Amino acid sequence: MFATLRVIYHTATGVALGTMIFFTAIVAEQIFATLPLGKAGDVLAAIFPPYYTLVTLLCGLAFIVTLALLRKKRSGWLRSGQWAVLIATVFMAVGWLVFLPIMNNIRATIPTFSGPQTPAIERFFMYHGLSMGLNLLAILLLFWAEIIFIVKHDALT
Repeated sequence: MFATLRVIYHTATGVALGTMIFFTAIVAEQIFATLPLGKAGDVLAAIFPPYYTLVTLLCGLAFIVTLALLRKKRSGWLRSGQWAVLIATVFMAVGWLVFLPIMNNIRATIPTFSGPQTPAIERFFMYHGLSMGLNLLAILLLFWAEIIFIVKHDALT
């Protein structure tokens, strides 16, 4: 049972991390490098909901699995990994359920991003920066959790 739970945990965190890094480092960069700013925003606005949904659900699954894996464990290291997964899940959920709707609402009021900086554009980029920051922190937290659960692998049995 524990072996299966470990596989589920590592698969969920691995796919979440892979998705987050691939999207952040490759997809978003290529979209902005290839398309005009307005069109790039349209494409990203279509990609963000499934991205956040997938990563949040994978992080949540990983956290639920840690509840079973660590049910009788007292290790502070293992608990720090569990907390890291929980916080990463919360960060991704906030990006998905809070920041994404706010950014979409603000974006709907902005006719174009080229031109003078308006208060709406400044607000959009403030929320965008916050969501990117949470995304980066979630990546770091998942890396931490993966390292902990790999190093402490024997303690999970």
